[in-house]
Amino acid sequence: HIFNAVAETLNLPATGTEGTFHNAVGDELEWSGVLVDSLSIGGAVLPRREILARSFEHERWNGEGFDGILGYDVFGGALFTIDFLSSRVIIESGSLPTPDGIDVLEVLHSDRPTITATVGEARVEMLLDTGATGSASCCRKALRQTCNLSDSRGLSGEGRRAQRN
Repeated sequence: HIFNAVAETLNLPATGTEGTFHNAVGDELEWSGVLVDSLSIGGAVLPRREILARSFEHERWNGEGFDGILGYDVFGGALFTIDFLSSRVIIESGSLPTPDGIDVLEVLHSDRPTITATVGEARVEMLLDTGATGSASCCRKALRQTCNLSDSRGLSGEGRRAQRN
């Protein structure tokens, strides 16, 4: 997705396709297709494609500090790593080892990066959202009560990089 204003500034031609979708909080937003000849992200160059141009005025961050959103499907066919500690992104060819449920987790749904986690004694599906803050959110009040979750925030543990095949 790209800001309407950015698409206009770049003179991206309209494709004539339009539609609506619901954002993460349920707001219905309108979009229109624009054509980009290429999209370069680091050393990766994606071929000519249609992208969505839309307003970001209803989003909580209102697009401050960026010009659009890259969905994780843009990186299909690549090994995409976010190093949060060093504030870096690595895009490369390769693949991770087979998921073992400990060091390498399986993505449960191909249309969104969802993984299995254990909260207390309950197994839950959690959406990975690199734009979210507050550590973790449980959507269901009953799950929150069942798992006896507190409102304290904090994260502890040790991270390490998975070995590539």
